[in-house]
Amino acid sequence: MIPNATFIDMSKSSRILALLFDAQPHILTELDIMDLTVKNLAIQPQELQDALMQRIVPRLFDLTSETREKLKHQNFVPTVGIQRRVAPVDIIDPASTFANLFLGEPGRFPSPPYSQGVFRSMMKAANFYCSKLSPKLVHERIGYISSNSLADPSCFDKARALLCLLSEADQWDPSFTEILRTEESVSWIPCWIPTTSYSELLPRQHCRSGKEGEHFLFDLVLAKVLCNVSENVRGALGWSSPLSFDVLEQQFQAIFDYPNNPGHPDRLLHLIKYISKQQSDGIVTPQNLESLKNMVQHCPWIPLRTSRESRLMLSQHILLSFEQGIGSTFFPIPSKLRDLDCVNFLREMGCSKRPTIEALVEALNKSSTSLEERLLLLSELSSHGSEVTSSQRECVLVPGDSEASITKLTQVYYDDIGELSTGVALQDSSVLLPLHPAISKMVAAGLGVPFLSSLRLDEDSDIDDDDMAESLVTRIQNVLRDYDIEYSFNEFLANAIDAGASCFQVLLDAQIFGTTRILCPEMEIFQSRPAMILFNDSMFSQEDFAGIRHIGEGGKQKKTGTIGKFGLGALSFYQFSDIAFIISRENIMILDPSAGYLPKRKGSIPRRSIFRKLKDFRRLYASHLEPLDGLFGFSASMDSYPGTLIRLPLRTAKGRLLPASAMSPANCRALIRGTYQTLARTALFFTPLSTITALERLGNGQLVSHWEIKGQRSQSPSLAEDSIEESCLQVHHEDLSSEKESQKWLIIKGSIPMSQVPPEFIGVVQQLKATDGIEISLAFDLDYDYRKPKWDGRLFAGLQLPELISLPVHINAAFSISSDRRGIRFDPPDDGDRRVVQSGYNAWLLSKEIPLLYFRALQSLFTNKSRHQKVTDWWPRRSKDIISETVLKAFYASLTKVNTGILPGATGTLVAPSDAIISSNETEPVRKLLSFLKISNYVVLPDTVIPLLKKHTANPLPVLTVELLSAVLREPDIGQRLQDLFDDAKQQDKVIFMMDATIAYLIEGKSPDGHTLPLLVTRDFVLRHFNESNSPIYNFSGGLFPDGLFPPSQFLSSNFRDTTRRLLTSSPSYNVQEFNSVAILTFMKGIVGDPCSTTCHSPKTVRWIRRFWIYFQEYEFVSLASCRSGSVLPDPSSGLIDVDQQHQHLLRNIMSDLGIALYHTIYNQPFPKSSRSIAQYAIELHSLWLALQDNRRNKSSYAELERMLLLPYSISQADIDSYKYLLRELIRGEGENLKVPDGQLRLRSPGDLFVKNELFSAAFHYSQNEMFIHPNFREFQRSLDLKTVVDFTIFRQCAQAIHNDQDLQQNENIVARAAVVYGHYNNNLPPQFMTKKHLWKALDNIHFIPRGTVALRDIAYDPTPYFTKQYPDVVSLNELFLDEYQSIIWTQRAQFSIQPTRNLIAVYPEVGVPTAQEVVAHLVVLATEVARDHPHDRTLVRDLKATYTWLQDHRMDAKWELQEYQDLPIFLNVENMASYLEPWQWRSANELVLNLTYDSQRCFKIQSALIEFRELLLAAGVRKRVDVTHDDESTLGDKRFESLRARGKLLDISLEPKFPEDDEIIDEGRLTAHAAFLAANVPHIEDGLTGGYSEISNRVYSFPGTYFGACAFLDLLYTGDIKDERSNESDDAMKLLAALLELLPVADQWGSEPLKRKLGYLITTKYLFIQPETLDMIQKSAEESSAPELVRACKDFRQKNESIIRDTRE
Repeated sequence: MIPNATFIDMSKSSRILALLFDAQPHILTELDIMDLTVKNLAIQPQELQDALMQRIVPRLFDLTSETREKLKHQNFVPTVGIQRRVAPVDIIDPASTFANLFLGEPGRFPSPPYSQGVFRSMMKAANFYCSKLSPKLVHERIGYISSNSLADPSCFDKARALLCLLSEADQWDPSFTEILRTEESVSWIPCWIPTTSYSELLPRQHCRSGKEGEHFLFDLVLAKVLCNVSENVRGALGWSSPLSFDVLEQQFQAIFDYPNNPGHPDRLLHLIKYISKQQSDGIVTPQNLESLKNMVQHCPWIPLRTSRESRLMLSQHILLSFEQGIGSTFFPIPSKLRDLDCVNFLREMGCSKRPTIEALVEALNKSSTSLEERLLLLSELSSHGSEVTSSQRECVLVPGDSEASITKLTQVYYDDIGELSTGVALQDSSVLLPLHPAISKMVAAGLGVPFLSSLRLDEDSDIDDDDMAESLVTRIQNVLRDYDIEYSFNEFLANAIDAGASCFQVLLDAQIFGTTRILCPEMEIFQSRPAMILFNDSMFSQEDFAGIRHIGEGGKQKKTGTIGKFGLGALSFYQFSDIAFIISRENIMILDPSAGYLPKRKGSIPRRSIFRKLKDFRRLYASHLEPLDGLFGFSASMDSYPGTLIRLPLRTAKGRLLPASAMSPANCRALIRGTYQTLARTALFFTPLSTITALERLGNGQLVSHWEIKGQRSQSPSLAEDSIEESCLQVHHEDLSSEKESQKWLIIKGSIPMSQVPPEFIGVVQQLKATDGIEISLAFDLDYDYRKPKWDGRLFAGLQLPELISLPVHINAAFSISSDRRGIRFDPPDDGDRRVVQSGYNAWLLSKEIPLLYFRALQSLFTNKSRHQKVTDWWPRRSKDIISETVLKAFYASLTKVNTGILPGATGTLVAPSDAIISSNETEPVRKLLSFLKISNYVVLPDTVIPLLKKHTANPLPVLTVELLSAVLREPDIGQRLQDLFDDAKQQDKVIFMMDATIAYLIEGKSPDGHTLPLLVTRDFVLRHFNESNSPIYNFSGGLFPDGLFPPSQFLSSNFRDTTRRLLTSSPSYNVQEFNSVAILTFMKGIVGDPCSTTCHSPKTVRWIRRFWIYFQEYEFVSLASCRSGSVLPDPSSGLIDVDQQHQHLLRNIMSDLGIALYHTIYNQPFPKSSRSIAQYAIELHSLWLALQDNRRNKSSYAELERMLLLPYSISQADIDSYKYLLRELIRGEGENLKVPDGQLRLRSPGDLFVKNELFSAAFHYSQNEMFIHPNFREFQRSLDLKTVVDFTIFRQCAQAIHNDQDLQQNENIVARAAVVYGHYNNNLPPQFMTKKHLWKALDNIHFIPRGTVALRDIAYDPTPYFTKQYPDVVSLNELFLDEYQSIIWTQRAQFSIQPTRNLIAVYPEVGVPTAQEVVAHLVVLATEVARDHPHDRTLVRDLKATYTWLQDHRMDAKWELQEYQDLPIFLNVENMASYLEPWQWRSANELVLNLTYDSQRCFKIQSALIEFRELLLAAGVRKRVDVTHDDESTLGDKRFESLRARGKLLDISLEPKFPEDDEIIDEGRLTAHAAFLAANVPHIEDGLTGGYSEISNRVYSFPGTYFGACAFLDLLYTGDIKDERSNESDDAMKLLAALLELLPVADQWGSEPLKRKLGYLITTKYLFIQPETLDMIQKSAEESSAPELVRACKDFRQKNESIIRDTRE
C-alpha cells in the first residue's frame, strides 16, 4: 500500500487498460516492487509486512545495496520477550559468539521465522543481525553491566564474557579504546578481591591484569581480573603503564603484614626484578629507594632457594658476587637475580659483594656458631685487615688450640715456626694463647694475630729503631713503573762509585741453600730462588745504612761529587727482587719494603727492615749467610767484611712490589750479557772504576765468567791549562763468547769553578752537590774507523744515560737529569725564550762550556790520531736530536773566536781559525796543488762541514778566493816549488792536471793577474810564464803535429783540457790564440812565402805543403765565390784564370739544366766553408775546375744536384738566409737527403731532430741546440720528417734526458720539467702500451719523476734521520712508493708528488710497489734504529705491524732476504705491542722458537704479539718445536659412576694423601669414591680391599702422593680426564706436570696400565708438557715407572728438536 498510488496489471491477460495510455508506460518488475515495498514498509499492516517479507527475504541479494541498507533499519523482525517489531540491525544473532552477553534480555533475539531456516540464514548472510562487537554495542554493554549488577545476577558472567570477547583479535577495534576508559564510578570488571576468596565487579582503577606472573606485583593490593586480557584491552584500560611506586610499596608492606603466605618468595622475586628495571629506566626516584630500604632493613625479604629449602634472607646476608657463599650465614645472590639491574638495585638496598665487617662480627660474636662456620667467617673477616676496629676485634670470638676453647681475637698468637710455646708475656702481663691449627697463616695475618717468629725477633733489638716508611711501596712502584730496568746497572755502579769503589762485580747465582735457621717461613723462598749478587770493594757507612731506608736520600745528602741520585740505586734493587740483603763492615741489613716477608713487630706493625750486627744475626739465622759464603772474600764466620755485598733473590713469579714484573734467570742473564755489558764498557770513561766483572754460579756451585772489562789509564803530562786533564784509557774487554777486544780512548777533563757559573744557575749547582766545581769531560774513540757507518755518542752523568746523541763524542757533565735518569732536563724555551732553570743550566753547559773543551780536545786528537784519521773526523756534523743540534750550533758559532790551532793545515800542523785560508769552491786538483806546495795556512775541510760553517758562523772564516790564490802563488819561493814539482817526471802528468785546473779556476774567477803566474806548459813540456814573450801561444786541439811541421814551444800542452783551452783563448791577457787559418797563414808565409809571387816551390817546400794538406785535409776545398778574390783555379792551357769573369757561364749552364735559379745560392755560399787565404796554397784546387768542365752540358735532377752539393758540417749565421732559400727549393723539389741546421747551425738529417712541443721542450731543455731545428728554420717543421710521434723508445729518450741533466747538475726548472715528462707517462702512455710489460720495466731505473716533498703522513717523530739515502729532487720509479705502502717502505723509498693514475696502475701494477728486499731492509731500520730512538711510539707500532703483515703475505719472495738477517734482532717479541708499560724485547730469528713454552738463555718463546705472524717467522728461519703424539687411552671413565659421585650417592671409601702440602685446604668430598668402581679399575686396590692390606683402615685408603695427585687420580678414573684449573702462570703448569708425574709411579705400583697410558697421553699430546726444559725429567720418570710409550715419545721429541734442545742448554 502506497498512498495516492494505483497499480495497474500489465500482464498479457490484463493489457486492455494499457491501451488507455498515449505513450508506452514503464512497467514495474518484481524487484522494482520490492524496492517500493522497502521504502514504504513501515506503513504496511503487520500481516502485509510478513507476507511481503516472505517474498523479499529469499531475494535479499537481488536488491540493490542501498535497498538492503534501508531494510536493515526497518522495524519488521519479531523478537523474543516483547510484542513490538525490531530492526534487524538491533537484533543479536543467536548463534554469534557474544550472544551470551544478552541472555535473558527481552527484544534481543529474533523469534520464528527469523530465528531459523532460510530466514535466519539469509539475514545472517546479508549481515542484517549483529554478529560482531561495535563501539555502540560495547558502550551499551558496559553501561548495562555497571547499572544492573544487582538486578541481573548474570551481569558478572556477562562482564567476564565481554572482556574475553574484547581480547579476541578478530573482535577488537581501536575505537574501543576511548569507550573502555571508564570513570572510577563505573564498576564492570570481574575480579577476585585481594586476600579474600570473593569476586566482584570493580572499576578498572581498582584492579589489574598482567602477563604471566605479573600479578605477583600487585595481587595483595589490587584486585586480580578473572580472565586473561589481551594487550590491546590492557592498554585501553591503562594496565600497560608501569605500576606506581605506591602500589609496589603497598605490595611489600602487605607481604610483611602476612608473613606466612607461601607465595611470598615468588612475589618478592618479581618485585625485585620489576623495581630493578624501573630503577634502571629512571622511573624510581632515590627517595623511593630510601623509603623501601628502610622498610626491608630488618626484614628477611630476598628469596633464596637451595636444594634443601626456600627461605627469605636479610640484605646483609646476600652477597652480590656470583661465587660460593660462606657457611650457612652468607649466600651468593640467587641466579635469577644476577642481571645487572637486579645487582644494582640490591646494592642500593644494602647488599654487598662480600660480607660487611659488621655482619661478620655479629655472626662471630655468637658462641653457638660451629667451628667449621667460625673458620669460614674468620677467613672472610681476615680479608678486611686493618679495616676492623679495635672494638670490633674485642667482639670476635676465635677458636683456641682445641675445639672446646673459644677466646677473644686479641688474646691469641699464631705459631708460624712450628716451635711449641706455652705463652709469651705481653707488656700488660696478659697471656697469649696459640690459635687453632685449622686457621691458616694467611687468615691469621689478615686478622692481625701476632706471629711467633715476630715475637721471637722482637726479643732482640735492631742497631737503631729506624725503619722504612710505610708509603715506600707506592713510591717504588711509581718510580720504577717508568724506569727502564736495562739501566738499573748504572745505579748499582753509581752507588759503588760514590762509595769510592774501584772494582765492581755482578754474579747470577743459581745455587739452592738450606732453610734450617731462617727468620721465618716466608723467608724460605729466598734460599731456593736464583739471585743476583752485587759486590764492590768499598764499604757502607752508618749514614749509608740509614739513608738507604729513606729512599730519595741515599745517604749522600752531604757528599759532593756523587753521581747517584734520588735513591735510584736502592730503588733499582726492587726491579729484580722484593727483598734485599746487604752486608758491609760488621753489619747486615735486610730490606723488605712491602713488609710481606719479614716477621712483623709487636702489635702486628709491619716490619720493613732488619739492621743487625753480623755476629748477632749469625747466632740465630745463619742460613741467610750461606748464599754469600765463599764469594768475593766473604766468610759466614766473619764478624766484619771489608767490602759491600748485596744479594737480590730474583722475583721469579708475581711479586708484592711489582706484581707484573717477574725476573727469570734467563731474563737476568740476558741483561747481564746484553745491556749491562754494554753499559759496563763505557763505565770506566769518567769514573774511578778500573774493573767490572760479570759471573754466574751454576746449581752445582761452579763459577763461570761471562765477561770482564778492565781499564788502564795513562795520564798525559800536565798542560798549560790547570783546569784541563788529558789521559788515554785502554779498555780491555773479554767475553767468553767472542774474541778479546781492546779499545783506546782519549779522555779530556775540565773543571768550571763556581766563580764562572752564571748567578742564575748557582742553585742548580748546589742541588747537584757540585760546589767544588763543575766537572765536564769528553771521550773520543781513538781506534774507531770513521769511514765506516755512523757512530753515535752518548750523554753521561758520570755513567751512560739512555739518551743517544748524534755526535762523534761521549759528553759527561754534572747535568741536571730527569727523575728516572733516562735523560737530562732539556725542556724547550717558551715564547719569551725563557727556560726552566734546570734546562737553562744544561743548555749553558752544552752551548758554552762543552764547545770550549771540545776545541781543546781537538788539539789532543791531532796528536793522538792514527795515520788514516783526520782531526775533522771528530767534528760534529749530524744533529738529528736537539742536544746534538745545540752543541753543533755552539761549536761552529764559537769556532772563529778560537785563537789556538784547531784547523788541520796542509803542512800537517794545526792552524788558528783567524790565520787560516779555508778551502772553498776550488776544485780538487787546485786543493792538491796547494797541498803539494805545502801552503801552511791552507785548510781543507770536509764538504759536510762547509755548509755548517756558513750556516752557524756569524763571522765567516777567510776562504780561498782567486785573489788569495794569486797572492799565494806569487810568493817568492812558490815559483821554485812549482818548478820542482813539475820536474818530477813520475808525477808530471798529475802536476799538469793540477795546473790546468788552477788556470781554469783563476780565469773563471776573473783573476786580474793570473796571467803573471808560472802555470803555462807548452808542447815541449816546459813550464813557462804566460807573459814570457810577445809571441802568442797557440791552442791546437787536433792532436800531435807531424815532426817538424810547427815549433812545439808555441803551442799549449796537449795535456790541457778543452775547457781550459777555451778559457785561455777567450781571455786576452793570457796571450793564447786559436790555431786557425790566420795562424796557419802566418806559418805558411814564413815557410812557403807569398803564393802570388811564387810560381813554383822547392822540393822541400812542396813536400812540406803536401804533408801539411795531408794532415789538414779539412782545408782542401774552396768555394766558387772565393775565387773572385784572385786567380786561384789553375788552367793547363792558359795558366791562372778568373772564374768570376770567364767561367760564370759554366755555372749558369749547370743551373739552367736543373730548371731553377740556384746560381746565386751555390755561387755565393761555401759548402763546406773554407778559408780563402789558405786555399791559395792548395795544389789540388784544379779538381773543382775539372768537375765543372765535365758536368756543364749534363742535365741533372734534384737528386743529382743533391749528390753534387758538397754540404759543410755546419753553416754560419751569415749563411742562414741563403740556406733557407736553398732548403725551400729542395723541399719543393721533394729532395730526399735534406739537411737542416740544428740550434748550433750544424746540418743534420730531419729524422734526427724533434718537433718542439711541451714534452720534448721539457725533456731536452739543456740539449735544445742538438735536439731541435734552428729557430730560424721552424717554418719548415711541417714539411720535414721530424720526430713527432712519442713511441716507447722516444719516451725513454725523454726520460733519460731528465736523468742525464740531473747527473750533470743541470737543474734549472728540473722539477717542473720532470713533472711534464712524468705527466705524459702517467696519463698518455697507459692507453698506448697496455700489454707490453717489458717496455714499462725498461723505465724503472731512469730518474724522471719528481719526488714528493711534503712530510710523511701520521709519523709522530722526525723520520729524516732514518732515510737510507737522501734522494735528489727527481727520482726513478723504483725509488717511489704508493701512499698505501708508506708504512712498509718509507725508509727505503721516497713518496710520489702526484700519485699514479688508475690507468697506469692497471697497466703496470708494479708501479710504486716495493720489493721484498726493500721491505726487509725497511724492517731492519725500524727494528734497529727507529725502535732504539722511539720505543713504544704508536706510529712505529703501526708500521711494524703493517711490515710484518706484508712480509707474511709475501713470505715466499722475502724468505731469502729475511734469512740474511737471521742473527739480527728484528722481531718485537712482546705480549702487546701497543702497551706503554711492557718493555720491548727484540729477538732474532735464530733466538725465537715456535711452540716453545719457556724462555732459556738462547731460545725464546713467541709472545702473543708475534703469534699472528707465524708463517713469516717460519720463512725467516725461526725454528719450530716439533711436538710428538701419544695414543689416547679411552677405556677410563664411566659417566654413570661419575654422576653418582657428583651427587654424593653411594660413596663408601675415601683416599687419604700420604704427603699433604703445608697450609693446603683439603676438600674431603673430592677424595670420596666408590670402592667397587676403584677395585674394578685398579687391581692393587682390589687386592687391598679384599686382602686386608694395611693401606686401608675404616674405609680410608692410603694414597702414596699429594692431595692434588689424589684428586687427579680419581678424576682420571671417573671421567678419563683431569680438571685443568691452572692460571696462565708457568708455575701452575709445572704443578700440574708434577701431579701427572707423581701419578706415574702410582699407576706403575698399583699395576694400572690404562692409567699409565692415559697419563702419557695427557703429558705428551693434550698438555704438550714435553719441552726442552722438562724432557729429561719426564723421560727419567717414564723410565723409572716403566712407561714405554712415554719413553718413546721423549726420545722422538729429542730427535726431532735436537738443535733447540742444544741451544736451551748452552
